[in-house]
Amino acid sequence: MQNKALETFCLLFQGILLFQALIFVVLYFVTKRKDILYYSLFLFFSAAYFFINAPYTFFGIPEDNVWNSDWYEDVNIPTIILGNLFYLLFLKAFFADIVTDRKVNRLFRVVLWFIPVLMILFVVFTAFRVHSDLVYYIVQSVSVIPAAVIAYIIVKKRVRFAMLVVNGLICTIIGTSLTVLMNVLRNNGVHHLFTEG
Repeated sequence: MQNKALETFCLLFQGILLFQALIFVVLYFVTKRKDILYYSLFLFFSAAYFFINAPYTFFGIPEDNVWNSDWYEDVNIPTIILGNLFYLLFLKAFFADIVTDRKVNRLFRVVLWFIPVLMILFVVFTAFRVHSDLVYYIVQSVSVIPAAVIAYIIVKKRVRFAMLVVNGLICTIIGTSLTVLMNVLRNNGVHHLFTEG
C-alpha cells in the first residue's frame, strides 16, 4: 500500500487530467482545430496510462496482480506509444505557424514515422516473447528531442507570450528524462530512494 498523501495526490492529478481531456474534447467540437483534438487524445492516453500503472490507487487492485498479468505489457506499451504519437502531433500542429524551418519539419516527419515502427517492433517482440524494455525506453524518450527543439526555437526567436509554453515543455523534458532514468536504474537492480521512493 502506498502513502496516503501520494494516493490523494494521484487521485487529484488524475481528476485534473480527465477534466482537461473532457474540456479539450468539447473545445475541439466547437473549434474543429486539429491541435486541440491531438491534445485531448494525448490527455486521454495519459490518463489511461495512469489507470493501468496505479491500479491500487484507482481501483483497489494490488499493483503486483496487474504488473505480473499476461495483458499488462500488451496494453501498457501501446498506450505509451499512442500517447507519444498524439503529443508529437499536437506539438507539430500547435507550433505550425511558429516553426517553419525545414530541418524541424524533417525532424517531426522522421519521429512521426518512427512511432509506427516502434509499434511494429513491439508487436514483433511480443509475438516472439522477447522482452520489450528497449521499446519502452525509446518510446518514453521519443518526444524529448522535438520538444527541446521547439523550446529552443521559441527562446531563440523570442516569440511573444510563448515562454509559459517553453516552461511547460522544459518540465515535460525533465520529467520524461527522469522517468526513463529511474526505470533504467530500477530495471538494472539499482535500489534507492530515487528509483523506488
